[in-house]
Amino acid sequence: LAFRVDTPYEISLARSGDVSSTMFFNEGKRDICVYNTGIMPFEICVFTRSIDNRLIEDGYLEIVYIIEIKGACAQKTILRMEAEKYDRG
Repeated sequence: LAFRVDTPYEISLARSGDVSSTMFFNEGKRDICVYNTGIMPFEICVFTRSIDNRLIEDGYLEIVYIIEIKGACAQKTILRMEAEKYDRG
């Protein structure tokens, strides 16, 4: 998960392993991504409906997005994340 502090509503999420993908979330916009299943990669369209990025202030992130796959129904998804501060001391 990555974003710049000056653009908290533009987020990228990379997933690796047997299934890998990199998705880009930009509120109110569509982005074409590749979803690699290990058997065959295919394109998905991610439409970001809303982003509530308070990771820096409150340790909270919520992204509401629609995944569209050619020939299949759209899927509404909500990604919620909470993070705790890590004390290295």
